[in-house]
Amino acid sequence: MRFALSNKGDKAVYLDGIRLVFRTGGRLFGAKLVLDPAEDRVLPLELAEGVANVLGQGGSLPVELAPGDGAGYRFELIRLANTLRKEGYAGYIRITLEATDWLGNVYRRPFNVDTDLWAYPRG
Repeated sequence: MRFALSNKGDKAVYLDGIRLVFRTGGRLFGAKLVLDPAEDRVLPLELAEGVANVLGQGGSLPVELAPGDGAGYRFELIRLANTLRKEGYAGYIRITLEATDWLGNVYRRPFNVDTDLWAYPRG
């Protein structure tokens, strides 16, 4: 699965973080969790500061997106589904890719992962 982030504005954007976030127990009152694709784990959002940041795994922060520029990120769908299943989350999971800039603006793009379809046990 691939995501492309584009700066369609006329000023540079400085990205500070990209996370994969989902809720348990309902959209409004459920716990907010973060997928850490590098460590194959799920963390509560409040404990994910400094980790589970896709940008932090690739080098220094922030990442600049000049006007008209873009950046792409790739995640293995099977790996995400296996991580969710291993952590006890099965079925149809709605995940949101959240990109945060230096000013604190959050840009969100939801997508769905069906662990029944994509999880593939290792070994």
